[in-house]
Amino acid sequence: MRRINGTGRPFLPIQDNMSSPDESTLAADQILDAAEKLGTDEAATLPVDMRKARRLPYEALVALVLPGAAGERSAPIVLRAADISSGGLSVLGSEELPAGTEGVVQMVRTDRQYAIIGVRVRHCRYLGPMEHVTGLQFIPLPSGFTRHEFLDDNGRMKLLDPLLKQNAE
Repeated sequence: MRRINGTGRPFLPIQDNMSSPDESTLAADQILDAAEKLGTDEAATLPVDMRKARRLPYEALVALVLPGAAGERSAPIVLRAADISSGGLSVLGSEELPAGTEGVVQMVRTDRQYAIIGVRVRHCRYLGPMEHVTGLQFIPLPSGFTRHEFLDDNGRMKLLDPLLKQNAE
């Protein structure tokens, strides 16, 4: 069962008040690269106070996967990202996600490569009928998740939901 969450607003590429869209896109890709390396020997240092990290407007679809009972995985929940920083991601959707919940998000880089990043729900706030804003903190992959489970037989990252292809268009 596919669940599509979001604001109904038209899809927009990454934008920022920087001197050119290319600089904003590069910054978002660098954040994804650093977040994906959390918990590895290659991990970059992230700011101690994540709330002070510079936020970039980032409107894109992401797929959230949560752990289930007995090691099962939830179906991907497609959410609309609103902004990104070195500490995490703000997403909009109809789901109310409990603070402290850990899972993974799949995001699409501008070069169309997929990233799997561990996340923890920091807060979830009701905005209106069927709409919540959720703050996701980037973390190392949660216990029980491995990058290998998101790879196909050829070692390539699987796309968790076809809707994420819109990000590369």
